[in-house]
Amino acid sequence: MDLLRGPLKKIYFRYLFAAFGSAMITAVYALVDSIMIGQYEGPNGAAAMATILPMWTVIFSLGLLFGIGGSVLMSTKRGAGQEQAANEFFTLSLIGAIVVSILFGTFFALYAEKMAVLFGASEELMPLVRPYLFWMKISVPFFLIAQTLTAFVRNDGAPGLATASAIGGGVLNMVGDYALVFGLDMGMEGAAVATLCGEVIVFCVLCSYFFSKRCRLRLTRPLHAVKHFGWILAVGFAPFVIDIAMGILNVLINRQVMHYAGETELAVYGAISMLVTFFQCLTYGIGQGSQPIMSQNFGAMQQDRVRQTLGYALGTVLVLGGIFTAVVFCFPTGVIRLCMDATPEVLEIAPPILRKYFCLVVLQVFNVFAGYYFQSILMSRMALAISLARGILLSGALVTLFPAVFGFDALWWAIAATDLLIAIPTGFVMYRTVRTSNSKTV
Repeated sequence: MDLLRGPLKKIYFRYLFAAFGSAMITAVYALVDSIMIGQYEGPNGAAAMATILPMWTVIFSLGLLFGIGGSVLMSTKRGAGQEQAANEFFTLSLIGAIVVSILFGTFFALYAEKMAVLFGASEELMPLVRPYLFWMKISVPFFLIAQTLTAFVRNDGAPGLATASAIGGGVLNMVGDYALVFGLDMGMEGAAVATLCGEVIVFCVLCSYFFSKRCRLRLTRPLHAVKHFGWILAVGFAPFVIDIAMGILNVLINRQVMHYAGETELAVYGAISMLVTFFQCLTYGIGQGSQPIMSQNFGAMQQDRVRQTLGYALGTVLVLGGIFTAVVFCFPTGVIRLCMDATPEVLEIAPPILRKYFCLVVLQVFNVFAGYYFQSILMSRMALAISLARGILLSGALVTLFPAVFGFDALWWAIAATDLLIAIPTGFVMYRTVRTSNSKTV
């Protein structure tokens, strides 16, 4: 599909739905694991998964660092007609992902249990966490490299295959979760085994793309390895920070909850973490679906098509945020029952917590998408500023300050306040870029 001359609306929705499919299935990994464990183990299972989810976030973010960073640069170079440079970015990104998967996989194998304790796992929760971690260690290289490959396969013009790989792995994970967790009574360990099997399938399907005739991805000897690798890290750092900061923030909130409250409140936050992971992956879908189109057209200096794609994406932001807000506000008890076999105590405290945490979720979608937009037009510093502020700096400060000053319940307002304070300057800068591109076109 010609991203520079084809029908833009059709292209956008094709890439959007493909990215949604891939992102949704990725989210389903965490969602289904958490639901199955929450139903099998009850609130303690949900609390245990709250300490595990940040680890998946770290792995996912490392894959995005090389996948999004390299694929954005590949797309802009292709838009400018520089095929050799485009393949250099693919080669360097793949090498980087493989090396980091080995290094982080080794670190994780050695220190996974200590990470769990750091992330909020108490002595009561560790017997549930430990068997999950054993199988998770094996999953690290498959999951990390698959995230990198997904970005390149999608940007190479095969969004359908990227989605198909995610669907295949996701379906296997869902079926395996039920069969192993409940059928074979394996509990947490069964969920981890099912996730590993799903990731192996995703990895294998993505690798099969290199044998396709339509594959334009080529391994090549980089002529400017150091400089181009630095560019990959610079461009990829914003989405990396977006995701890893979410993991750091989850850890901070876990520790705040355990400091001011206890396992019951952590179980509720475990459900929130699950919803945030699922919803944020869908939000990534908007950014990842529109990014290849904006990057190539930006590289080709076709500003009108960049602006039109931005308009479609912002409309999607409003629709997605509105639907999610309506579901959480109208059915909070149903959401909690879906996430775990909830006790009466959990059902009593959960609805107001969910409504406070997600009251401005549409701004969360906007802020996350804005990072992808600025990255697509090579405003990496702005994308990084949004990512750092929303991911850890401002959010971390408010998560620490609000309960200390206003009491524990104020903790749940901290994320909404963060998104409001970031959306205002972000929207202004986005408006300025559109105005500037208009004047250049005229």
